[in-house]
This record gives sequence, structure tokens and C-alpha cells, in this order.
Amino acid sequence: MGHIQSDPAIETKENGERRWVLHNYFSERHGEAYRRSPYGQHPLL
Repeated sequence: MGHIQSDPAIETKENGERRWVLHNYFSERHGEAYRRSPYGQHPLL
């Protein structure tokens, strides 16, 4: 995903945590848009 080759397990863990933080952030800050999304998830994720 990035420019630097790294341990896939570490990269997946970091990306997963970052994605979860963004998911929680958008869910809380934009709850209405999140619930009305036709895809069942925030469009920016």
C-alpha cells in the first residue's frame, strides 16, 4: 500500500486500527449521513 515495504502483519494491524478510528470518528460526527448511506457505511471509508 505504501512506498516502503514492511511486515504485512504490522502494516495490516496499523491500517486496521487507523480505519477503525476513522470509522468511529465519522460515525459519531456524521451519524445522520452514516445511517442514511445506501451502502451501509460512510462513503469516505
